[in-house]
Amino acid sequence: MSVSRGEIAMAKIRCGVAVVEALRAVGVTTIFGLMGSRTLEIYDALYDAKDFTYIGVRHENCGMHMADAYGRVTQTPGVFICGQAGPGEAGICAGGGPHRAAGHRAPGARHLPGD
Repeated sequence: MSVSRGEIAMAKIRCGVAVVEALRAVGVTTIFGLMGSRTLEIYDALYDAKDFTYIGVRHENCGMHMADAYGRVTQTPGVFICGQAGPGEAGICAGGGPHRAAGHRAPGARHLPGD
């Protein structure tokens, strides 16, 4: 780490690696997901991260329910990675993700659309 003009230079890492490191830092060990074009960098990083268990799903609604149930039973963050903007976001909402996270103390995160 170098310091110049009062600024700290940060290491450059790919966004997928940053996501995996952040999940690891909060104790996530199991991830549910539906692969899509928006999340390929995360999947590239997960491929190299052998300390995670990945469970693929066939629909966003099911994945959201699975992650929610897993988080409630294990008292750890239930994580679902949604790969598509648009229809995928609708599938997460149908699964009750944002509403469940707000109404019950289950952790939740929303899909953030790309550029």
